[in-house]
Amino acid sequence: MNSSPVRASFWRRLAALIYDYLLAVAIFCLAHFVGFAVLVLINHFMPSLTAGYPDLASYISDQPLYSLYLCAAVLSFFLWFWLNGGQTLGMKAWHVKVQSQDGKRLLLKQALLKALFGLFGLGTLLALGTSRLGLQDRLSGTEVIYLSSQRRC
Repeated sequence: MNSSPVRASFWRRLAALIYDYLLAVAIFCLAHFVGFAVLVLINHFMPSLTAGYPDLASYISDQPLYSLYLCAAVLSFFLWFWLNGGQTLGMKAWHVKVQSQDGKRLLLKQALLKALFGLFGLGTLLALGTSRLGLQDRLSGTEVIYLSSQRRC
């Protein structure tokens, strides 16, 4: 029995990525709903907040911190799962796991680099090569491995 991990194929990684993007969109929507509700309450008690804007939506679109908040909500989804077990929900469904190339758990720095250089999945195209490492894996020192049925337990 070979105990060394096998890197996940491009197609398995892509399937997990699509699954996780659907979850990320849901988290984005939930974060937006919560953020919008909070701003509606704040605006109710402080109407001067949106003075000069025709409506709250135009105020929000002009606030870079609000966009940063939405990005942080989605990023925290990926970071939480990568740092706590190495698998997002999509990765669990497709039996893949992210780890350091030395087989250890990810460090926060590696997870942040992986997210930064993932380029919304475009970096995964490099996984089509023989090394099966995406751009984000090469730059963060990580790898995505396939968990065979013997290793899932």
